[in-house]
Amino acid sequence: MLESKQRVIGEVEYLVTQLPAPQGRKLLVRLYKVLGPAIGAALKGLPEDGRASIGDIEVSSIGDAMIQLAHSLTEEDLEFLVATMTPQTQISREPGKWLALKTEEMFHWSGRYQHMFVWLGFALEVNYGSFLPGQGGLDGLLSATQKRSERALSSLQRSTGNSTESPPPDTTQ
Repeated sequence: MLESKQRVIGEVEYLVTQLPAPQGRKLLVRLYKVLGPAIGAALKGLPEDGRASIGDIEVSSIGDAMIQLAHSLTEEDLEFLVATMTPQTQISREPGKWLALKTEEMFHWSGRYQHMFVWLGFALEVNYGSFLPGQGGLDGLLSATQKRSERALSSLQRSTGNSTESPPPDTTQ
């Protein structure tokens, strides 16, 4: 039986149903080709002692992963992902009233591209979330990455600004 999950994104509630296995496998291969290099770059930031968790990824590795993703993701890949997940999605703006996303997709994402990417992440979580057991799936990965980034930013903000490095020479003479 295909599982469905609901989530509110912005002001809209989304109901995403898993893909049937043949479609899920086809999308999975494409996702591996696009996301594999980026995931590999992110995982390089894990300690090599074998006891690391997703939250241990170095912030600098996230940047490397984003660069890899920018190089591997094509417009065709994004279009394929949206086209594959759209028929699996219903939306509700009023409690109890559901509408298939495909009937209004052309205008639904206009000006809401951030929501589109959150929805895509949610749709991938519904379909492939079990790939990261013990980490809370994709939500766990995103949460751990956000917490790691916040810790790094916090430590930068706590810096007193006292440095033992000499200031650059004055060249305004």
